[in-house]
Amino acid sequence: MADDSGRLNQVFAETSFLYGGNAVFIEQIQEKWAKDPNSVSPAWRAFFDQLMDQPSVVADNADAGSWARDIPAVRDELTSAMDGLWPAVEAKAAKMPEKAAATVTGTAAPSPEALRAASRDSVRALMLIRAYRIRGHLQSNLDPLGISPKGTNPELEPSHWGFTDAD
Repeated sequence: MADDSGRLNQVFAETSFLYGGNAVFIEQIQEKWAKDPNSVSPAWRAFFDQLMDQPSVVADNADAGSWARDIPAVRDELTSAMDGLWPAVEAKAAKMPEKAAATVTGTAAPSPEALRAASRDSVRALMLIRAYRIRGHLQSNLDPLGISPKGTNPELEPSHWGFTDAD
């Protein structure tokens, strides 16, 4: 066991320069070695010769990793719907008149006022939900003895956000 640890320490001492921080530097030296083995120091030349790599393979790996490959683009409906590149759909939509669009959906498009009101109600509902998440604990009954008075928070009232009993 002692002999193995001594050998492992020797191997580590001889290869400690091969850590990630030196990767770019070593790759540049190896690329120079691949073009002309005499352009690097004798120690590096002996190291790269010992690896027995083909110079052409070293040059190819320096340009791009051997694992790199072109991935074909998937052009299915889901990808097309999410990538935002819809030139064919936009061209068709521009040609389609509003009445034809209404018959496709089966109902007339809502008015801008109705859309604005629906958007406003949605945002107000989200704000009410957020208020309960942030300040809801203030309305909860955490004092079973009733020692401290329970306050009210206007943000937790639906009327604060423009809602009525009819909503």
